[in-house]
Amino acid sequence: MSGSLVRSLVKRSRRGLYAGKTVLSGNNVSEDGGNRTRRIWRPNVQSKAIYSEALDRMVRLNVTTAAMRTIDKYGGLDAYLLETPDEKLASDVGSKLKEQIRAALVKQKQQGQTSGPSQASSSTATEAPSRSTKASQGGDAGELSNIESSQSTAAEVPKRVRPDLVEDTVQKIRWDGRATQAVKRIYRRPVWTYEP
Repeated sequence: MSGSLVRSLVKRSRRGLYAGKTVLSGNNVSEDGGNRTRRIWRPNVQSKAIYSEALDRMVRLNVTTAAMRTIDKYGGLDAYLLETPDEKLASDVGSKLKEQIRAALVKQKQQGQTSGPSQASSSTATEAPSRSTKASQGGDAGELSNIESSQSTAAEVPKRVRPDLVEDTVQKIRWDGRATQAVKRIYRRPVWTYEP
């Protein structure tokens, strides 16, 4: 019976991200008499929706908790799939998703290159008035170059709202019950906690 169970879980692991976790077998050993009872340990598999930045959507996968920690360590699903070789992934779903992510990144890169010259012409048009106003105000040339470089980088990299970033305001309370200060913090939720 355990042979068929192991085979089915190996097939099952190809339909999700298991991070190398498989079925383990061994014994429960009693404390008093040392009696052994055969048992198996199955991977802790969860069905989760994980956000993919390249695909810009939530992807529902069967993932082990070890794989969730690894995805979080890599900084997201895209980085985990792109940096892990297919042999180590050992997942058909992971390999297909990796190809989709690569195709989406290539498409985004091509769109960025085709829209690059039109953005450059529009950014030079917006920079020209700022130069003349700076020159009339007697601004420093170093400041002008810093402003231009920040404008060009802002035009190149669009800001995206990430669902894993959470903004929270924490009120610090002293031992005597008085509130001292409010601290605004932005922290990153673990990747597997989002729901679609």
